[in-house]
Amino acid sequence: MSAPDRQSSFGIFQALRIRQHLVVMAIAFAAFALQAWLFQHRLDAPVPPILTDFNDYHVVGRMVAAGRAIETYDWPTLKLEQIVQTRNWSFMPWAYPPPFTMLVGLLGLLPIWAAYLLFMAVTWLLFYAAMVRLAGRATIPALFVILPSLIINGKGGQAGFLSAAFIGWFLVFLRERSAKAGWPLGAMIFKPHLAAGIGLLALIERRWGAMVRAVVLIAASFAVATLVLGVEIWPAFQKGTSTASEYLWTGFYPLERMLTVFAALHRFGVPAVAAMVVHLTCAAALVLAVALAWWRKARTETVFALTVCVCLMTSPYTYDYDGVALGLAYAMVLPRFVARAGRYELPIAVLLSWIATSNYLWSGLRQYWYGVPIITHEMQLWTISPIALAALGALVIVVLRRPARPDAPWLRAYSWMAGRKPG
Repeated sequence: MSAPDRQSSFGIFQALRIRQHLVVMAIAFAAFALQAWLFQHRLDAPVPPILTDFNDYHVVGRMVAAGRAIETYDWPTLKLEQIVQTRNWSFMPWAYPPPFTMLVGLLGLLPIWAAYLLFMAVTWLLFYAAMVRLAGRATIPALFVILPSLIINGKGGQAGFLSAAFIGWFLVFLRERSAKAGWPLGAMIFKPHLAAGIGLLALIERRWGAMVRAVVLIAASFAVATLVLGVEIWPAFQKGTSTASEYLWTGFYPLERMLTVFAALHRFGVPAVAAMVVHLTCAAALVLAVALAWWRKARTETVFALTVCVCLMTSPYTYDYDGVALGLAYAMVLPRFVARAGRYELPIAVLLSWIATSNYLWSGLRQYWYGVPIITHEMQLWTISPIALAALGALVIVVLRRPARPDAPWLRAYSWMAGRKPG
């Protein structure tokens, strides 16, 4: 290629790098606007809607706004309220901590379309900004690798963007050695079961300033929630979480939509106790991997990627929409992986990621196959997400041990998607 041609090519890549984030934003907000309309349309339609997570958020929010926050933690009462407000119900007990319940009450002040649009826009922007700040040009390729989770989270209106945003901002501030990492760490109180990895990293790096800030934020949020919702909210929350734990052990939750070792083994017929023992053993191995990587002074990107895996795989209660956070891990290793991967290895890696995070799609296909209106826990559908994730992890380890190749087969495609000149 001649010098003028190279300069022209470089200009195209520069223009792409400037514009591609706007394109992604336009697609995302168009999808959110369509889904907001669908939420409202389905509520107004003659046929009762099939409820998703944001329907539950809005029902709970309206109960909180009406001064009935304590009742949200009682599943029979919440089920009845779902029927009253939507003419239908779906098994979605409420077990979020009171600070998040209080914030959801603000969504209940809006019609469902506006509440959904506000919630998704804010959480998406927080997540996307964290990805760009943390991963730079690897952001869009990494988002492509977790595309099923993005779609599932957006369709259901879940909080996967928010939890991934807090994990991402923690890693951003930790990399900058800023005590501000404590704020997103403390904010993870809304989903504390996904905070194990970043809490571990703060501890082994002895970021005392960050941990103090996290404790201050948690204490303040608890105090405000108590002031707004009343002291009685805490016994109700404790009862609700205990009930939710019982439902998990007895298989009432949709384990076929979970990413965890516990869910996979339990659905394949392993007793709950044995499945939990294996799950915790695997989680402990991941924790040890983070500690060893840090102690051996591994690359920051490697430590961060393992930390995200600990966040998602420590709890037995991790859904396909929580897989949004995997984008953070992929963004950490994707540039090095692409520079080393063979012709078939990158497509296989993407396929394994899509298989692992497409559980909602697989459930829908099996629902169609069985000819039933809704999947129930009695059907005992399985999940292979941890198998796919384990295979993906093994593939990444093998590929990253090789030297980089300037002629790697997927380097040009990755460079185009990342908005940079290849080579």
